[in-house]
Amino acid sequence: MQRHFARSHLSAVSLCLLVLGCVSATPTVYSPAPMRGVRSWDIGFAYESGASAETRDTSGLRETTIVHGGQAIRDLQLRDDVFFILRDKYHVPVTKTGAATDGAIRMVAVHYTFGGFMSLDVRFEDRQGRVLARLQIRNSDRNCCFKNDDKFATYAADKIAELLASIVTK
Repeated sequence: MQRHFARSHLSAVSLCLLVLGCVSATPTVYSPAPMRGVRSWDIGFAYESGASAETRDTSGLRETTIVHGGQAIRDLQLRDDVFFILRDKYHVPVTKTGAATDGAIRMVAVHYTFGGFMSLDVRFEDRQGRVLARLQIRNSDRNCCFKNDDKFATYAADKIAELLASIVTK
């Protein structure tokens, strides 16, 4: 009885992985030659959020100030995790200070409403901002395959390093 349950449970998980899909990464390389010339990368967000305030007059009696916050903590943690994995595990020359580099890795993260990352779009740009390559990473929306924030960051960093290594070795 226990063997049958274990086999059927394993089969259900395998079926879930095969039919529904898991995390995926789709690379597109537009300009491999210029990417080979990049010796250092600056990692950050494609769209930097800043704090701003907006004052609204509500029928002349009072003013309401609405403050829009900066980058989400979850996004900052993702960037930091990817940065450290690229630097420490793969020895990619990367900075997050905005210093002068040959290229930029720009990320756009999209979240599920229930929490967690839905996707990460990664653009590789040259010094002039031209897009050299793009990597689209999709998280699963299924419990059996969903990667939490830490595992998603590790997966993303692994795929970024894999793409960079594939360009350099061609």
